[in-house]
Amino acid sequence: MSLWTAAKFRRGACALAVATTVLIGVSSCGGDEDKPADDKKNSSEQKSGGKGADSANSQAQTDEIIATIKGDKGLTVEINSLTRDSGGFLTLKGKLKNSSSETITTEEWTTQDEELGSSGEVTVAGLTLVDKKEKKRYFLLRDTEANCLCSVLGGGIEPKKSTRFYGQFPAPPSSTTEVDLDVPTVGVTTVKISD
Repeated sequence: MSLWTAAKFRRGACALAVATTVLIGVSSCGGDEDKPADDKKNSSEQKSGGKGADSANSQAQTDEIIATIKGDKGLTVEINSLTRDSGGFLTLKGKLKNSSSETITTEEWTTQDEELGSSGEVTVAGLTLVDKKEKKRYFLLRDTEANCLCSVLGGGIEPKKSTRFYGQFPAPPSSTTEVDLDVPTVGVTTVKISD
């Protein structure tokens, strides 16, 4: 075989390889064209972590008020949820609103938090749940340094402001469907437990 024939053969083989690669690449790119519109929507929701309508619903549930306590110093405690978790505890979420013209420090709630007490930080550690059916009082859970598993409120709630809070408690028996939330110096309200 002459050099000229060999070069011609190589060029043809190279062109064939390039054409085959391009053809395979084009055919593999059009995978979603045959899917129905609903399938495309579902796959895009999965890529975004399944958000969309569900995330809007969860936001609405977070802002739902299931119980309220109004104090005499302009403090309102709104409860948004009290959820029983599989780990054997309850998670309380809510909002504190200060309608007064002074900062509310809620020092009575901080109790004996070793790390936070000395720094002047305010928490919601004094909140308790009462299970009247079982005749038991539940205090907020604490970490290995005895600090509560709850919100830190900084120096307090400023005038005409609100702040969200949370706290985690041991869960009462599954037969208990509601408990009383006791907020020191503010009051008590009954809260339903959701699963």
